[in-house]
Amino acid sequence: MTHSRLLRVLSCILVTSWILAACRSHPAPQTPVALETVIPGETSLPTAVASPTPFKAELVICTRRPDCTIVSSNDPTALAIRAAVLPSAANFGASYIGQAALLASLPSVEDGTLKRNSDGTLSITLKYRDGLAWSDGTPFTAADAILGMNLPLTPFDSPWEIRDIQQIDDLTVDVLVADGAEYPYTPPQPPLPVHILGDSLPTDLTTIDYFRTMNPSLGPYSIAEWVPGSHMLLNANPHYAPVPQVPVVRVRFLADAGQIAAELVSGGCDVALDSGFTLDQYIAIKQNTQLRTSVVPSATYEQITFNTAPEVLSGAIPYFADTRVRQAFAVGIDRGALDQMIVQGIIPVMDSWLPAEHWGHAASLPQYAYDASAASNLLDQAGWTDQEGDGVREYHGSGGTYSCQRGDWSIPEGTPLAPILVTSDSPARQQMAEQIKADLAKIGANIEIQTVPAQSLFSADGQLVHRSFEMALFSAITRPDPTGISRFVGADVFRHPLERTLVHRWQLEDRWLTSEQLVERLAYSNIPTVENGWQGQNYAGWCNEPADLDIIAASEAVNITERQQFLANQQMAVASEVPILPLFARPRAAASAKYVCGIALGPYDGITWNLGTWYFDPTGACKQ
Repeated sequence: MTHSRLLRVLSCILVTSWILAACRSHPAPQTPVALETVIPGETSLPTAVASPTPFKAELVICTRRPDCTIVSSNDPTALAIRAAVLPSAANFGASYIGQAALLASLPSVEDGTLKRNSDGTLSITLKYRDGLAWSDGTPFTAADAILGMNLPLTPFDSPWEIRDIQQIDDLTVDVLVADGAEYPYTPPQPPLPVHILGDSLPTDLTTIDYFRTMNPSLGPYSIAEWVPGSHMLLNANPHYAPVPQVPVVRVRFLADAGQIAAELVSGGCDVALDSGFTLDQYIAIKQNTQLRTSVVPSATYEQITFNTAPEVLSGAIPYFADTRVRQAFAVGIDRGALDQMIVQGIIPVMDSWLPAEHWGHAASLPQYAYDASAASNLLDQAGWTDQEGDGVREYHGSGGTYSCQRGDWSIPEGTPLAPILVTSDSPARQQMAEQIKADLAKIGANIEIQTVPAQSLFSADGQLVHRSFEMALFSAITRPDPTGISRFVGADVFRHPLERTLVHRWQLEDRWLTSEQLVERLAYSNIPTVENGWQGQNYAGWCNEPADLDIIAASEAVNITERQQFLANQQMAVASEVPILPLFARPRAAASAKYVCGIALGPYDGITWNLGTWYFDPTGACKQ
């Protein structure tokens, strides 16, 4: 993930998605052994060994034991090690803004290293830093970067389909990539050492010893020792510039969050990885004056999705076809109380599907502060009235017309306002759902809660994909590149063959659609339907014609300033019409001894994205 890209999957041997070796039962060694003798995929985990008392020849990082003996997918330890030993060309550091890691600078339109071609492809020039060297002293070359680009992409990587690649010199590569490549337009795969692996990779990567050792490394550290289930030692790479100030990093694998918190407080750990303890433990740890803590919104946030156009469902009631009903629910749900209940108010309520910290976030969006009276007025205007005065709202409206030429909608007279809220069966979500139900009952909406296993909710034949729901509570993930086409485009979009502008299907003459050479389709509708094989993630069924064009124009632009304006327009439409109601991001916390300096927590990359610049200051002042 750059988490090293936050969601990048590493295998049971540090690159999970590249080497699909299953965990198998095998006794784990109890004492340090040469790394190459460790068998990947062991499941027998020994008791954690004692760590040397800090201060301080080594930095001690604590995390939970990985699912597999080495490092499993989505494990914080995997992300920490990846950032330390095998970085990618770019990362996101403490923000969503890309920054050069191995590159001298990011590709940009301004300096001619980034260009969108007429066929949608991107021409990119990658200029790597001078002075890069592997931990065995071998100089890095552009051939190492090219070899790394042969690694398969994981499901969480940004799209990077190479059409052509040319090595210009020892540090420069020209790459032609297909349409869809994401900001910051750099390869997600790390370079690999040609002097170790040769200039090509075999089909079966599990045959390569290098993927068990990751040595030599190109990052600030290399793996020196590994006791599965106990610890891993990382030594500073003497050929990395600048040379890390901390010579040795010990990663301890502990049994649970309680043990990690206790070890942090007692001094057995210098740093706890961000997912190594619970929110309650973080609140308690924060009171300890000997520790340094910080918390930021993570890239994962909670949201409510309204099914705005359930016409594909037999007998479905379009409760949320009217924008005023969605707005009423937005102000009728006390999101601040939900935020306080779940994350103790340490993360603010969101006003957009892009968080305030994101470079693409729009300013001056509509705010939906809790206001039960305003919610009631909006429901009255939309035809949902309480004519009997018993607190039960029924429909006495006239229906309406769907956007994007999808016809009319109607609701039978006297239908009670009783949509079903579906969510996963996690305790936190159930708690949130009950609070939402209580809030909406105050404005005359009788919500029924339906909980299902998360895997069922998101399955290919589940309620979200088949849009057989009325309102749903689940989480979403923010990427550094907002994209948004799959989540929001509600109708097919083309490029007009004469004017070269973005248009919808009904704006084109039929004769132009007889040949792909005459008209270019830029996006399909991403509302899942039986006709499109349930493709796309526009589960709300929302279609806003200008917003469709804005989100596509934003994806076509490669200049950040230009993209920001298109994204601002699209966010204004989403915030105004409320097909989704963002709630709050999950918190991401860091805790360390005060003498550990340099930690810069961000929403997306792993906490160790800048491990090479961490240092000790016994005074705790951490002066830069």
